[in-house]
Amino acid sequence: MIPFCKTQKLARLGLVLTLALSCLGLTLSAQSSLGSIKGTIGGNDTDQYLDGASISLSGTGFRTSSDRSGRFQINKIPHGDYTLIVSYFGYNSNSRTVTVSDAPLSLEIILEADDEEIFELDSFKVQAGPSSSDRAASLQRSAANRLDIVSSDKLGQLPDSTVADAVRRLPGINIEKDSQGREGRYVTIRGMNADFNSVSINGQKVVVSNFDGASRSVPMDVVSADSAGTIEVTKSVLPSQDADSIGGSINIKSRSAFDHADMKASAEIKFGDQSLADDYEGDYPHDETPYEFSASWADKLNEEETLGLALSLNQSNRPYLFRSIESGPYVRDLGDYFAGYGRLEESFDNVESKGGTARFDFRPSENLEWSVDLAYSNRETNQGSQRAQVNFDPAYLVGDLEFEGDTAVLFTSEDRSQREVRDYYEEQENLTFSTQVVQHLGDWEIDYGLGFNEGDFAGDPNKDLRAFFRTGFEDADGNYLENSFELENGDAYSPIYGDNHATLPLSAFEVFEIRRGTRIINDETLSGFFNAKKDMLWGDKPGYLKFGIKHTNTERDFDDIRRRYRTADVDWTLDSVMIGDEQIYGSVLADYGIDQALNGQAFGPMIDPNKIREAEEALIAAGLRDEGDANWYLNQNVSRDARADLINSYDLEEEVTAGFVEAQVQMEKLTVITGVRVEATDVKVHTYAGDFYETDPDSELYIRPITGESDYTDVLPHLHVRYDANDNLTYRASINQTLARPSFRQLNPSTDIDPTANDDDGIAIKGRTDIDPVISTNLDLSMDRYFDSGSRISAGVFYKDMKDNIYRLRRDVLDSDPDYFPSTAEVSEYLNAEGATVFGLEFSFDYELDTLVESLKGFSLSGNYTYTDSEVDGIQREDADGDLFLEYGETQLFGQVPHTYNLALNFARWGIDSRLAWNRSSDYLDFGGIDADKNLDDYIAERDRIDFSIRYRFLPQWTVFLEMQNITDEDSRSFEGNEATRMRYREEAGRSSWLGLRWSN
Repeated sequence: MIPFCKTQKLARLGLVLTLALSCLGLTLSAQSSLGSIKGTIGGNDTDQYLDGASISLSGTGFRTSSDRSGRFQINKIPHGDYTLIVSYFGYNSNSRTVTVSDAPLSLEIILEADDEEIFELDSFKVQAGPSSSDRAASLQRSAANRLDIVSSDKLGQLPDSTVADAVRRLPGINIEKDSQGREGRYVTIRGMNADFNSVSINGQKVVVSNFDGASRSVPMDVVSADSAGTIEVTKSVLPSQDADSIGGSINIKSRSAFDHADMKASAEIKFGDQSLADDYEGDYPHDETPYEFSASWADKLNEEETLGLALSLNQSNRPYLFRSIESGPYVRDLGDYFAGYGRLEESFDNVESKGGTARFDFRPSENLEWSVDLAYSNRETNQGSQRAQVNFDPAYLVGDLEFEGDTAVLFTSEDRSQREVRDYYEEQENLTFSTQVVQHLGDWEIDYGLGFNEGDFAGDPNKDLRAFFRTGFEDADGNYLENSFELENGDAYSPIYGDNHATLPLSAFEVFEIRRGTRIINDETLSGFFNAKKDMLWGDKPGYLKFGIKHTNTERDFDDIRRRYRTADVDWTLDSVMIGDEQIYGSVLADYGIDQALNGQAFGPMIDPNKIREAEEALIAAGLRDEGDANWYLNQNVSRDARADLINSYDLEEEVTAGFVEAQVQMEKLTVITGVRVEATDVKVHTYAGDFYETDPDSELYIRPITGESDYTDVLPHLHVRYDANDNLTYRASINQTLARPSFRQLNPSTDIDPTANDDDGIAIKGRTDIDPVISTNLDLSMDRYFDSGSRISAGVFYKDMKDNIYRLRRDVLDSDPDYFPSTAEVSEYLNAEGATVFGLEFSFDYELDTLVESLKGFSLSGNYTYTDSEVDGIQREDADGDLFLEYGETQLFGQVPHTYNLALNFARWGIDSRLAWNRSSDYLDFGGIDADKNLDDYIAERDRIDFSIRYRFLPQWTVFLEMQNITDEDSRSFEGNEATRMRYREEAGRSSWLGLRWSN
């Protein structure tokens, strides 16, 4: 239900749209004597209308393409006889003579399949229809700008559960994990991280937060891949599209009843297996059998076929298991680098998802259509890990010491060991509603609509848990504990740590701190738009003039909840909770575990988070636990956590008002689109500032409310050119300007404080409301070549010249600001660099192998490669003496992937559809990984992945399938500056496989 305040805004938006329509009515002129052609395009082997068919009048500039319902219309045609040509990949072109007069000409054109594949089984025949690649290629070929497509049927052929998995097969696409889990959820385009992209569902902008709440990145599982109709990735946006698309724009279209001539329905269920599940001992609670279910239905609701309804739903339970080995963060001591700790981690994500889409269409006439779209998704995650860690302090080295270059690769340090358990419960919810009206009034096309998106993230403060147990510096005999570090065979990704974490008695591990906190985030976006397009003759050349306005209001409520408990009066170890001689609770060890971690190292016992909660309840019942315990070491009776909650929380409102003018002119071979977009942005942030150690309300440092404000206007020109050398060769060129606004976290003027993080040294992250947006001037050149055999190649070059790129500078500060920390702190601050440049190349192909050898009929090879190179100017660095300086041209853009490869071998014949797919992404600088010391920048290492799927239609409506992901068991890796010596982590997720059954009519 939309709140009352939202209905007021809807009313105001509705008034604006009404006034705009009234003004428009004054501009409508009487129809001229020019004629028009309209019609629908279908295929003889499918009931699905052909979306993206190319329709042209030979020898003229009159051309268009069909929409998702196969419809097209060409206006402003001088009277006379013409040759109408219709083409679509996988079908024979249709050519006919038409006569244009005053009366509108209406056509229904059915294309003949050029290679109609019919496979025959014992009792039935099945016609294949157009392939998914043919549909995608037709849509891409007919587009004026650079566009990549994943069609609905292709989504069902790949072992992809999320939209992120599906689009990563496209040229220049890579996916990133979220910071807490290990599922690929965020999309990078041409090496631009997800903050540089805009994501919408049926044209409505989506805002969804994760636990960090730190970016504008949208997790791409807000709609199941099975529920999506078509996914469009636009790499060169038009003036009529939102400007916050430096990387590109992703629009997820849901299915419509008017996509097919008849009723369409499907259902699919599959069950999975993950290889790591067999490695755990005892009653491990996170090795459930994965499953996914989805269903869809679409049909007309009346005999007149003016009403249509499409529904889809999905539900899944996917437990992700993964383990890692970590070293770091590395610290510099007397010019050399030492790992700060060695860590073994066993982790899980239990993800339960459900969602659905609904689309209602009303088409009372050929000139009027109204649609309502609703998409809902819910994602509940139980996420956690077990950690075993040994710490290293280079100030207390003993024994042998070896270096490789400037990094210690063999050393022993006197320091603590620790064990940790994390157990979080999170819920992400997203609701998207949009409604749109499209009217054809003579030569005018009017469309207007409203949209609402609400995204919620909520942890559970009653369940969320992070508990630390650590040893002292000495053992029971008074000897200092020694932790060793060694690179096995010189391999940075195979370090061997000392085993104090596993061999010391349980009583040596005493509780250090228990954290019970989370975040609750609500994002709401309300938008309204009005567009008008008039078909024009520029002299004797056809084209159009289009203009529009859009207003978007986004609000975020970010609540940080932090509760930390340290107990001085309780003797709490891994094997018991004691008060004096009285045992309050017994062992907190789990009845499950693992024999060996990565590299064959001993992991030691696991901790049961439920027993930690029960032990806390026992302490509370004994009167030994309350919120005041969180501040025992401050000798204060005030709640430090309550103050931190205020400082770290904020409310934000952002309003964007946009307008554009866009014009197109078409010649026989040349199409030109030009225009300008203006976007005005106004931001207000309400939060708190001050010193949460201060107890005097009269002090200037006492907690106080503050407001940050920012407003700016950007004028963004566009020019797009398309040249059709012939029917099979198309060139495109464009130059435009786009932007990326600062993330909501970056706009928060307060300081996010965690004084006990980073081994009690503290972390602070500083934002600024006045930080500038990133503005990019983009140049794109591309070529697409199509062959009669069905093969195609595409090549392109792109260049981006950006200014004010935002980065996070990380520094270790000694004797840090006493307002926040009593000692050393790791301080990160969001800053604007002077700018950055990106240069890139793209190449993709689809090749039918039977053009080489007839016996390879049904086999095809597809692939793509993207190269990007970038430089960032004007970022702050720290020299060997700790002094800051500005660096130029030495650092690549954050999150930019230099090399991305995709290659797939496909087979489609005799009811079999199979695909073997390989993906590789090269090393890249992790976003947020900029360190003041360049040698400690964080990088994600090169990774390969191979997936396989095979489907077999054994009855006309039934298909059985097998899907395998990461079949070569590749792991994920990260390093600090030097991959040969400074690993951040190596993570293993194992293989996963799925067996399923699908029904579709």
